[in-house]
Amino acid sequence: PFRITWANDLSEAACRTYRRNLHPAIYCANVWDAIETMPHKADVLVGGFPCQDVSVNGKRAGLNGRRTGLYRAMLEGIKRTRPKVFVAENVKGLLMKDHGKSVEQVMKDFGVLGYKVSYHLYLAADYGVPQTRERVFIVGTNPKLKAFVPPAPERGRTEWITAKEAITDLEELDESPHFNHVWSRANRSPEQGNRRLAPDRPAYTIRAECHGNIQYHYSLR
Repeated sequence: PFRITWANDLSEAACRTYRRNLHPAIYCANVWDAIETMPHKADVLVGGFPCQDVSVNGKRAGLNGRRTGLYRAMLEGIKRTRPKVFVAENVKGLLMKDHGKSVEQVMKDFGVLGYKVSYHLYLAADYGVPQTRERVFIVGTNPKLKAFVPPAPERGRTEWITAKEAITDLEELDESPHFNHVWSRANRSPEQGNRRLAPDRPAYTIRAECHGNIQYHYSLR
């Protein structure tokens, strides 16, 4: 029941996908250039600030990195729109000891804005997604509202949806771009990725890159 009033991304391809599937209004530009176009008010602000600088596969630059440091753009967006609720998402690496007190600094900076702030690490498989994907969600609520309570897992480990349950109905179907059923032609990488899915468990975390991090079908090649 939400009406999207503003969105931003730097990638032209991501913006085209957004316009086609979600909403025509998205500012495709550096967030600091686009931030002046934000509305003066919003009920909810949602953002996934870049993870590369705190990811286990990144350069570990932390909050001073050029990408993960963009959480400060979310701070500015909250100041401008004063939402009732905001949600910020990032990878599990934000909680790693290697990054010192990164999460504490992020929580402090969000809390200074006057919100009740909490964070929680979620495993997607616990909520019916057939993928062992872990992500941190930071939620801030206006002090006049009820504090946010993380939703309890919907499935135990023995109830996770397996890869076979999720995609077995696609095995005999012809390729069709109409519903994104196209087998990958990506070359294998000798260094990373390239794992065959196990049919009796959820898929491994699907990463965003396209340079060889392929999860192969459990029975098809």
